[in-house]
Amino acid sequence: MPASVGIVRWCGGTNGTPSPLGVLSGDITSGNTRANAFDVNTSTDSANPVQIPSSGINYSYWVTTSLYIYSWASSNTIQNIRWYSGGANILAQTGSGLDCYGGGAGTYIPAPTGTVGSGGAGNVGIVGQTGVVLNTTNHVGLYNSPCEVFTGGLVTINGIASNTGWNTSAPYSFPSISITNLQTGGPPSIPGLGYFVYQIQVTNSAQAGTSNKVTFTWKYDET
Repeated sequence: MPASVGIVRWCGGTNGTPSPLGVLSGDITSGNTRANAFDVNTSTDSANPVQIPSSGINYSYWVTTSLYIYSWASSNTIQNIRWYSGGANILAQTGSGLDCYGGGAGTYIPAPTGTVGSGGAGNVGIVGQTGVVLNTTNHVGLYNSPCEVFTGGLVTINGIASNTGWNTSAPYSFPSISITNLQTGGPPSIPGLGYFVYQIQVTNSAQAGTSNKVTFTWKYDET
Protein backbone atom coordinates (compact mmCIF):
# COMPACT_ATOMS: atom_id res chain seq x y z
CA MET A 1 0.00 0.00 0.00
CA PRO A 2 1.50 3.38 -0.97
CA ALA A 3 2.11 5.84 1.82
CA SER A 4 -0.28 8.76 2.23
CA VAL A 5 2.07 11.76 2.41
CA GLY A 6 1.25 15.46 2.65
CA ILE A 7 3.14 18.73 3.06
CA VAL A 8 2.74 20.76 6.24
CA ARG A 9 3.79 24.25 7.28
CA TRP A 10 4.81 24.26 10.93
CA CYS A 11 4.37 27.38 13.10
CA GLY A 12 4.62 28.51 16.71
CA GLY A 13 5.54 26.17 19.50
CA THR A 14 8.99 25.80 21.03
CA ASN A 15 12.37 24.45 19.94
CA GLY A 16 11.80 20.92 18.67
CA THR A 17 8.00 21.09 19.08
CA PRO A 18 5.85 23.13 16.69
CA SER A 19 2.22 23.98 17.24
CA PRO A 20 -0.04 21.00 16.41
CA LEU A 21 -1.43 20.56 12.94
CA GLY A 22 -4.72 22.46 12.65
CA VAL A 23 -3.90 25.01 15.37
CA LEU A 24 -1.22 27.40 14.06
CA SER A 25 0.31 24.87 11.67
CA GLY A 26 -1.53 23.62 8.58
CA ASP A 27 -1.54 21.18 5.68
CA ILE A 28 -0.52 22.96 2.45
CA THR A 29 -0.39 19.94 0.14
CA SER A 30 -3.07 21.26 -2.21
CA GLY A 31 -3.09 24.91 -1.21
CA ASN A 32 -0.98 27.99 -0.59
CA THR A 33 0.80 29.46 2.39
CA ARG A 34 1.74 33.12 2.83
CA ALA A 35 5.22 34.27 3.79
CA ASN A 36 4.32 37.35 5.81
CA ALA A 37 5.31 39.00 9.09
CA PHE A 38 3.42 36.57 11.33
CA ASP A 39 4.05 32.98 12.40
CA VAL A 40 0.69 31.42 11.51
CA ASN A 41 -0.24 29.41 8.43
CA THR A 42 -2.63 31.45 6.27
CA SER A 43 -3.44 31.24 2.58
CA THR A 44 -5.73 34.00 1.30
CA ASP A 45 -5.74 36.95 3.73
CA SER A 46 -3.59 40.08 3.42
CA ALA A 47 -2.88 40.73 7.11
CA ASN A 48 0.60 41.40 8.50
CA PRO A 49 2.50 41.99 5.25
CA VAL A 50 6.26 42.47 5.33
CA GLN A 51 6.85 46.21 5.19
CA ILE A 52 9.04 47.74 2.47
CA PRO A 53 12.03 49.26 4.29
CA SER A 54 13.32 52.76 3.64
CA SER A 55 16.77 51.16 3.45
CA GLY A 56 18.31 47.76 4.07
CA ILE A 57 16.25 44.55 4.09
CA ASN A 58 13.08 43.41 5.82
CA TYR A 59 12.23 39.73 6.12
CA SER A 60 9.22 37.48 6.27
CA TYR A 61 8.91 35.20 9.25
CA TRP A 62 10.54 31.81 8.67
CA VAL A 63 8.37 29.41 6.67
CA THR A 64 9.06 25.90 7.94
CA THR A 65 7.71 23.02 5.84
CA SER A 66 8.08 19.25 5.83
CA LEU A 67 6.62 16.05 4.52
CA TYR A 68 3.92 14.59 6.77
CA ILE A 69 3.08 10.90 6.73
CA TYR A 70 -0.60 10.26 7.36
CA SER A 71 -0.46 6.51 6.85
CA TRP A 72 1.73 3.79 5.39
CA ALA A 73 2.47 0.08 5.56
CA SER A 74 5.25 -1.19 7.77
CA SER A 75 7.09 -2.43 4.69
CA ASN A 76 7.30 1.03 3.07
CA THR A 77 10.62 2.83 2.73
CA ILE A 78 10.93 6.55 1.94
CA GLN A 79 14.29 7.84 0.77
CA ASN A 80 16.04 10.32 -1.55
CA ILE A 81 14.05 13.29 -0.22
CA ARG A 82 14.44 16.50 -2.23
CA TRP A 83 13.09 20.06 -2.30
CA TYR A 84 13.29 22.50 -5.21
CA SER A 85 11.98 25.75 -6.65
CA GLY A 86 10.77 26.47 -10.17
CA GLY A 87 14.14 28.03 -10.99
CA ALA A 88 12.97 31.56 -11.85
CA ASN A 89 12.40 34.41 -9.41
CA ILE A 90 8.96 35.71 -10.40
CA LEU A 91 7.99 37.01 -6.96
CA ALA A 92 7.84 40.70 -7.91
CA GLN A 93 4.80 41.86 -9.90
CA THR A 94 7.00 44.59 -11.41
CA GLY A 95 10.69 45.39 -11.06
CA SER A 96 12.67 43.66 -8.35
CA GLY A 97 13.19 43.90 -4.60
CA LEU A 98 11.94 40.43 -3.60
CA ASP A 99 13.96 37.26 -3.19
CA CYS A 100 13.84 33.98 -1.28
CA TYR A 101 16.54 32.19 0.72
CA GLY A 102 16.25 28.80 2.36
CA GLY A 103 17.87 25.58 3.47
CA GLY A 104 17.32 22.25 5.15
CA ALA A 105 17.05 21.75 8.90
CA GLY A 106 17.10 18.71 11.12
CA THR A 107 15.45 20.41 14.10
CA TYR A 108 12.37 22.60 14.32
CA ILE A 109 13.04 26.14 15.58
CA PRO A 110 10.09 28.59 15.77
CA ALA A 111 10.37 32.02 14.17
CA PRO A 112 11.44 34.56 16.82
CA THR A 113 8.51 36.93 17.30
CA GLY A 114 7.34 39.96 19.25
CA THR A 115 4.01 41.76 19.40
CA VAL A 116 2.70 44.44 17.05
CA GLY A 117 4.93 47.48 17.29
CA SER A 118 7.50 45.85 19.58
CA GLY A 119 10.50 43.59 19.25
CA GLY A 120 12.98 44.01 16.44
CA ALA A 121 15.91 44.18 18.81
CA GLY A 122 18.52 41.80 17.45
CA ASN A 123 16.77 38.48 17.10
CA VAL A 124 13.06 39.19 17.65
CA GLY A 125 10.70 39.84 14.76
CA ILE A 126 8.00 42.49 14.66
CA VAL A 127 4.51 41.28 13.75
CA GLY A 128 3.26 43.15 10.71
CA GLN A 129 6.66 44.57 9.85
CA THR A 130 9.63 42.19 9.62
CA GLY A 131 10.97 38.85 10.73
CA VAL A 132 14.50 37.84 11.69
CA VAL A 133 17.11 36.98 9.08
CA LEU A 134 17.43 33.24 8.52
CA ASN A 135 20.98 32.09 9.22
CA THR A 136 22.80 29.44 11.25
CA THR A 137 23.21 31.81 14.20
CA ASN A 138 19.50 32.57 14.58
CA HIS A 139 18.31 29.11 13.49
CA VAL A 140 20.54 26.51 15.13
CA GLY A 141 18.72 23.61 13.44
CA LEU A 142 19.91 24.47 9.91
CA TYR A 143 22.28 21.98 8.28
CA ASN A 144 24.09 24.75 6.35
CA SER A 145 23.83 28.46 5.59
CA PRO A 146 20.71 29.27 3.54
CA CYS A 147 21.01 29.61 -0.23
CA GLU A 148 19.13 31.82 -2.68
CA VAL A 149 16.59 29.25 -3.88
CA PHE A 150 16.13 30.35 -7.50
CA THR A 151 19.58 30.98 -8.99
CA GLY A 152 21.77 30.12 -6.02
CA GLY A 153 25.03 31.10 -4.48
CA LEU A 154 28.10 28.99 -3.83
CA VAL A 155 27.49 26.84 -0.75
CA THR A 156 28.47 23.36 0.36
CA ILE A 157 25.64 20.95 1.12
CA ASN A 158 26.40 17.47 2.42
CA GLY A 159 29.97 17.92 1.22
CA ILE A 160 28.96 18.93 -2.32
CA ALA A 161 29.49 22.45 -3.71
CA SER A 162 26.42 23.97 -5.36
CA ASN A 163 25.93 27.29 -7.13
CA THR A 164 22.78 26.62 -9.14
CA GLY A 165 20.03 27.23 -6.60
CA TRP A 166 17.55 24.64 -5.48
CA ASN A 167 15.77 23.97 -8.78
CA THR A 168 14.71 20.95 -10.81
CA SER A 169 18.21 20.35 -12.14
CA ALA A 170 19.86 20.76 -8.72
CA PRO A 171 17.36 20.14 -5.90
CA TYR A 172 18.19 20.39 -2.23
CA SER A 173 18.85 16.81 -1.09
CA PHE A 174 18.44 15.89 2.53
CA PRO A 175 21.11 13.79 4.27
CA SER A 176 20.98 10.26 2.89
CA ILE A 177 18.78 7.94 4.90
CA SER A 178 16.18 5.26 4.26
CA ILE A 179 13.16 5.70 6.51
CA THR A 180 11.18 2.63 7.50
CA ASN A 181 8.61 1.86 10.18
CA LEU A 182 8.14 5.57 10.84
CA GLN A 183 5.39 6.49 13.26
CA THR A 184 2.69 8.33 11.35
CA GLY A 185 1.66 11.86 12.23
CA GLY A 186 3.58 14.57 14.02
CA PRO A 187 6.57 16.60 12.86
CA PRO A 188 9.70 14.88 11.57
CA SER A 189 11.75 13.18 14.26
CA ILE A 190 14.26 11.27 12.13
CA PRO A 191 17.18 13.08 10.43
CA GLY A 192 16.62 12.90 6.69
CA LEU A 193 12.88 13.45 6.88
CA GLY A 194 13.68 17.01 7.89
CA TYR A 195 12.40 20.50 7.34
CA PHE A 196 12.97 22.98 4.55
CA VAL A 197 12.97 26.51 5.96
CA TYR A 198 12.78 29.63 3.79
CA GLN A 199 11.99 33.32 4.00
CA ILE A 200 11.24 36.19 1.64
CA GLN A 201 13.62 39.16 1.64
CA VAL A 202 12.22 42.62 0.82
CA THR A 203 14.39 45.60 -0.15
CA ASN A 204 13.47 49.25 -0.66
CA SER A 205 13.19 48.70 -4.42
CA ALA A 206 10.13 46.46 -3.95
CA GLN A 207 6.72 47.68 -5.10
CA ALA A 208 3.76 47.76 -2.72
CA GLY A 209 1.09 45.12 -3.28
CA THR A 210 0.68 41.36 -3.50
CA SER A 211 3.60 39.36 -4.85
CA ASN A 212 3.27 36.64 -7.45
CA LYS A 213 2.83 33.07 -6.31
CA VAL A 214 5.72 30.65 -6.72
CA THR A 215 5.70 26.87 -6.48
CA PHE A 216 8.06 24.87 -4.31
CA THR A 217 8.14 21.07 -4.64
CA TRP A 218 8.92 18.19 -2.29
CA LYS A 219 9.89 14.89 -3.91
CA TYR A 220 10.86 11.47 -2.61
CA ASP A 221 11.26 7.84 -3.64
CA GLU A 222 9.14 5.11 -2.07
CA THR A 223 9.54 1.38 -2.16
